[in-house]
Parts: sequence; C-alpha cells; structure tokens
Amino acid sequence: MKFKKIAKLCFAATSNFQLPTSRCRNGSALVFVMVALLFLAGVGLTFVFWLSSESRQAGRRQAVTRDYYVAEAGTEKAILDVKNPASPYIWTRGFTYTSSYILNGEQVEVKVTNVGEQ
Repeated sequence: MKFKKIAKLCFAATSNFQLPTSRCRNGSALVFVMVALLFLAGVGLTFVFWLSSESRQAGRRQAVTRDYYVAEAGTEKAILDVKNPASPYIWTRGFTYTSSYILNGEQVEVKVTNVGEQ
C-alpha cells in the first residue's frame, strides 16, 4: 500500500512538470555511484592489462635485441678469425664457422655459413 502511495505522489509531482519530491529520488544517488564505480573499475582494469602487455613486449624486445648483438658479435669474430693469416680456416662455399660463448651464465652458439659464391 505504501508503495502505491509513493508512486502516486511521484507521478503527480512529475506530471505537472514540477521537480520530483525527495521520496521519488530515493536511491538515485546509489545508482549514480554504482555506475561511476563500474566505469572506474573498467578504466582501472584496462590500465592494468595495458601495463602487463607493455611489460611482456619490453621483455620480448630485450631478448630480440640481445640475440641480434650476439649474432653480430659472432659474425665479427668469424670474420676476424677467417681473415687472420695464421688461421686454418678457408672461406669457401659451404664453409661453416662455429663459435661458443657464455653470456649471462647461458651457453650461446653462433654459426656462420658461407652460402654465396667463393
């Protein structure tokens, strides 16, 4: 019975283009706060996922950069060893030069192969 009375009061107040009474606005602040919290939670979760994605990408970039420089160093060492007059290496087609390193406690092997012409 009380609900019908409040509903009639709200309808009467709003049908005359007047501001609704305080009884008609009960709970509207709660709804607004809940929507605002839901929005902020969504923004926060998006930010967390973005940061974790950036962290993974940075790790991958670091590994690729490290591998590039290890390969570059191995190639330079191979060129120096092959060009050394006292070295037993002859740079012919199919020749493979292998060199091993320990980098940050990890065994790294670099192979350089001549696939071109002599």
